[in-house]
Amino acid sequence: MKKKMAMLLLMVFSVTMVLAGCGSKADQPAQAPQGDAPKQEEQQTQGDGSWDRVKEAGVIKVGLDDSYEPMGFHDPDTNELTGFDIDMANMIGEKLGVKFEFVPYDWNSIVLGLQSGHFDVIISGMNMWPERKAEADFVPYGVATQVIIVRSDDPNADSIKTIEDLKGKTIGSQTGSTGAKAALSYGFEDGKDLLGYPQFPAAVLDLQSGRLDAIIADSFTAVSIVEDGTFKIVGDTVIEKGADSDTEKIGIAVRKEDDDLQAKLQEAVDELIADGSLKELSMKWIGIDITEGVQD
Repeated sequence: MKKKMAMLLLMVFSVTMVLAGCGSKADQPAQAPQGDAPKQEEQQTQGDGSWDRVKEAGVIKVGLDDSYEPMGFHDPDTNELTGFDIDMANMIGEKLGVKFEFVPYDWNSIVLGLQSGHFDVIISGMNMWPERKAEADFVPYGVATQVIIVRSDDPNADSIKTIEDLKGKTIGSQTGSTGAKAALSYGFEDGKDLLGYPQFPAAVLDLQSGRLDAIIADSFTAVSIVEDGTFKIVGDTVIEKGADSDTEKIGIAVRKEDDDLQAKLQEAVDELIADGSLKELSMKWIGIDITEGVQD
């Protein structure tokens, strides 16, 4: 009897152990093959691929206004593209080991050109408006205020203290520019008392001929416009009503999804600001340090 009881207990114990073993295996999560682990790690370190793309191509394509003196324009003697933005881009290229290829583009649709892939970045003294920051990311590299420019022989020039003093007159600016946007915020009407131009040189010609009473331009463009004494800067700087603190900053525009490329450009620009290279470049082309306050 005892022998039968021992055999029965042994059988129950064996069945219990088998069931427990099956249960522990079922409860364990499925293990991925070890060979897949490096693939997951590789995906995590690849980023968005934007820097790899331009690095492999060896070229960063740049959209710009190529008549925007002194930032990017054609030398009248050689027709070579030159200026602050051109030199800065080439300095960045040396640091990153890539070349920059410049693509002239209509300013009024240049952000759309960036988004649609016509070029990788915009480097053309672009102010960082809230609307633009909603459409692109930026690498800041300078500060640009907006100024009023009139003919030096204008008998009313010295009475102009603010943009409000230009009410009842006809003013001009580049279409889609920060100056035009600021004028609109003060009640000037596009096509009526505010005339828009594809590029600044055309506005300067109309100012000289008397079609315009004043133009609104950024401070560094104004330097070349007033250089020969035909025109002069008057009154206070023009700030768009309700503008945020970044509106006067200029930056390299990058597509929203290109975080890796933006990071590389930011690193290079930070180094050029830190070692004084951009200040030196600014003094050469503009006569003032546009990098002052850009990192505030």
